[in-house]
Amino acid sequence: MLGTALGAAAGNILPTVLTNALGIAIYGMFIAIILPPAKENRVVAGVVVLSMVLSALFTYLPVLCNISSGFRIIVITLITAGGAALLFPIPDEPAEPEKEMPHEVEVFLYILVMAAVTYLIRMLPLTLIRRKITNRTLRSFLYYVPYATLSAMTFPAILTATGSAISAALGFAAALILAFRGKSLLTVAIIASATVLVCELILPYLPL
Repeated sequence: MLGTALGAAAGNILPTVLTNALGIAIYGMFIAIILPPAKENRVVAGVVVLSMVLSALFTYLPVLCNISSGFRIIVITLITAGGAALLFPIPDEPAEPEKEMPHEVEVFLYILVMAAVTYLIRMLPLTLIRRKITNRTLRSFLYYVPYATLSAMTFPAILTATGSAISAALGFAAALILAFRGKSLLTVAIIASATVLVCELILPYLPL
């Protein structure tokens, strides 16, 4: 509650152009998480693209747009991550699992980031990661979950995260370029926000 109150207070104190710029930062971090693995893995790339397409359909199509954002993300995650797990299960763990630990830890950290947003991701770490998961399909599902969920959370929400569609699109493009080049989460978030800030400072003086 304290964090929410402080956030609301800061939103009322900071200039609108600055809050608009900061609004894209979290999406920049999400892009920095999902894009590098998608660049290396075609299945992950497919999960990312399909999740974004489904998220856009759920956002703009009649009837579907009436579904709450939280439930929409859960449905999209189940469809994309579940489908990928069934069609493209990840390989069995190697004989020396310690070499895979950094990636596994990273994946579960991504799940923890999403825990504050979706009920599905709140529940999975508490019920499933208390002991080692041996089921290949379930492990595959959990592997694809972060990419599916973060993609659905990012697009098309990022296009309305700032004061104008133009600044949002430019911030989105900046985040994509930086993430594709492997820049860190913080770097992507800062430069995407800076791009939005500069754009929104310039836009009022352009004859649009």
